[in-house]
Amino acid sequence: MGKSKKQSGTAASIVAIPATPPEKGTRRFIRVKSVQEGFWRGGIQHSKAPAEYPVDQFDDVQLDRMFSEPKLTIEVIDRPIEKDGV
Repeated sequence: MGKSKKQSGTAASIVAIPATPPEKGTRRFIRVKSVQEGFWRGGIQHSKAPAEYPVDQFDDVQLDRMFSEPKLTIEVIDRPIEKDGV
């Protein structure tokens, strides 16, 4: 489970998500935290508390907008797939 990118307070690019697919048996997620409670970006209302979302839930435009947003801190993580497929 590797953290591959953290963005905090500066504009970033979608290149922050590794171009290589996640390792076999893992699924890629982003952990998003906002500096402003209830802030909307990428079709999601974000919280000051971190929340995790599967990367494949978003299209490239949504990901680019979230990674470019200075109010969001984003980490990319690969997590082992659990028995129920999540």
